[in-house]
Amino acid sequence: MQRITVIKINFNERLKIVNEILKDCPYETQKEEIMKLFELTKNEDREDVLLRLFVIDSCYSTNMNRRLFGFEELADLILKIDNKLNQNINVVDFVESNLDLLKRNIGIDKKGNPKGHAFSLLSKYIYFRTKFQFPIYDKLVFKELKEENRIELPQKPSIEYFRVLDKLKNDYNSSFDELDKYFWACGKVRKGSLSLLISDRDSYKKEYLDKLNLNIGDLTGKSDFFDKILSKKLLSEDIKFENHKLKIIQELAKSIKNETVFSV
Repeated sequence: MQRITVIKINFNERLKIVNEILKDCPYETQKEEIMKLFELTKNEDREDVLLRLFVIDSCYSTNMNRRLFGFEELADLILKIDNKLNQNINVVDFVESNLDLLKRNIGIDKKGNPKGHAFSLLSKYIYFRTKFQFPIYDKLVFKELKEENRIELPQKPSIEYFRVLDKLKNDYNSSFDELDKYFWACGKVRKGSLSLLISDRDSYKKEYLDKLNLNIGDLTGKSDFFDKILSKKLLSEDIKFENHKLKIIQELAKSIKNETVFSV
């Protein structure tokens, strides 16, 4: 069995690594552009809310564009709660008192069947609307909370998800923005899915993929299969990167694979 070197890293040290990884990558660039859009548009204007939703959906791949009437219904829901969305929002109280509304079915498929809630896109909208004072509801964040033994399956919109993040923010003197960055980056690294963590195509291809000694079978498999291969390669002692960012990504990958940082 291959031996994996594990370097003990606490949360604050990991967060520093994550911030370094996210410098000059699409994740941060897209956030900055979305914030500019929010500053240039109006909260109470339906067309402006729709434009914001189009852009967030595109950047975060929440797939609202696959639903009929989804954007329009979500915009109308947002306008109903906009007066509650500000930088002083009490996250737990807000979610608890509005959970049924937030979980409302949004949009239909072409056969007229309801497509379910839009909690992910809605939470991202509120995240930007409150200037990062509201946590994003995201599959990667949920999975990382599960890895840290902070939340139980199955994954679903619940008050518990927000209570856990609110407690972590207070316990570790952090912010929802920092926690989102942290869990999102750790989730990407754990999967081996680094395309949004590397700043340009040449670096991704030549300094990452070409260093992994991939074969034809690796490259022709489905996306999830490919991610598993990349994740395994990142943990290998035989893989050595010259790129500084990839070196610290590999260090983070080994740490999150073998230890948790949040005490229960």
